[in-house]
Amino acid sequence: PSGAPAYLITAGHCIDQSVTAVTRDRAVNKTAIFHYFASATSGQVRVRAPLAVYSTMKGTDLAIVRLDATLADLAGRG
Repeated sequence: PSGAPAYLITAGHCIDQSVTAVTRDRAVNKTAIFHYFASATSGQVRVRAPLAVYSTMKGTDLAIVRLDATLADLAGRG
């Protein structure tokens, strides 16, 4: 649903630098920046990322982060 919270997948080292840590449902003070690259055709979109749902560098460098926006919010911002 468009009103559902938005999530992103990124590298685990963006959340925690420990190679043995596994993080679940941890409050974080991060900002996701979309259209970051110089080749982007529109302006940057910044969204707060307050919760690391899952993060690890143990075997796979992966994190799932909940954003402080809905899917509709992001679609509306490009």
